[in-house]
Amino acid sequence: MYTLSIILLIVSFSASEPVSVKLTDEDLGRTVELGIGETLEVVLSGNPTTGYVWDVASLDRDILKQVGETEFK
Repeated sequence: MYTLSIILLIVSFSASEPVSVKLTDEDLGRTVELGIGETLEVVLSGNPTTGYVWDVASLDRDILKQVGETEFK
């Protein structure tokens, strides 16, 4: 089993200390609100033997942007 980690950042230019919110499989259905400059990390479990991987279906790049590359552990 492996985990997929995607980090998204609210697009902004903010001088305040950024906050990071981490969501996992256990947060299914949970709603979170992020402020400008805050970071959202999505960590999902997977099974590499199936041949399937998690991927972002859609992303409004005016609101969120991916920071770095997707990581598999």
